[in-house]
Amino acid sequence: MSKQWWETLFDDKYLVTYVDRITEETTRTQLEFLKNSLHLPSEAAILDLACGYGRLSIPLAQEGYRVTGFDFSEYLLNIAQQKAKDVGLDVCFVKGDMRDLHFDNEFDAIINIFTSFGYFENVEDDLAVLRGVQRGLKDGGYFFMDFANSARKMSWLYENGDIDQETGELVSEQSETLSNGITVNQVERLDVGTLRWEMKRSWLEKGKERSYRTNVRMYFLAELRQLMKQSDLIVEQVFGDFDASPYQADSRRILILSRKR
Repeated sequence: MSKQWWETLFDDKYLVTYVDRITEETTRTQLEFLKNSLHLPSEAAILDLACGYGRLSIPLAQEGYRVTGFDFSEYLLNIAQQKAKDVGLDVCFVKGDMRDLHFDNEFDAIINIFTSFGYFENVEDDLAVLRGVQRGLKDGGYFFMDFANSARKMSWLYENGDIDQETGELVSEQSETLSNGITVNQVERLDVGTLRWEMKRSWLEKGKERSYRTNVRMYFLAELRQLMKQSDLIVEQVFGDFDASPYQADSRRILILSRKR
């Protein structure tokens, strides 16, 4: 049985091609936003869902929170564990599938950052993630989701790409040279019927061609609200970015702060 894209992407390929996507300044901005919006007491328990290499888990633990990092990628988790060890922190990192969360009433807050949602092939699986989040939260606990703004992405693809006359998909191709000297060719395709957003990135590294693809279900805000409602999560606030700006059609992100009933 062939593996899903998210089972194979998150290793050195991811790190070498996302080197410019998340800067130290971005991380600091996100941390400040989380602290200001969640209003958690010291030593509150936080689950960093899809934590990757601990980019947020470790500085949150340094702030005094009791942090658990959860991710599917053993490669990234090993990096996170080493980073925590290097700064003298005891952070719990767990490998698993986010559709199968086994936490029960354990966390004051769960965070899910950088469009780490919509990976799966059907909505029922995405609902399973949110229901696992709901179970894992303490009563009144917060769930914070950071998702790409689908309205902006669709508009950008329509204005800057083309329509594939055979499939009806919006298609865009562009190249970018990264700060590490690698030139990445990126092809994006959005199926407006299913709202599946596929991206293929390819590049030469040490003379060898490498590539990967992603395939994410793009959700609009109204759909995310409905999924939260179905999962007994009450949406309290929505922002358009980590500067706490209000959400609107051209916002960069959809940031949703919800709470367990």
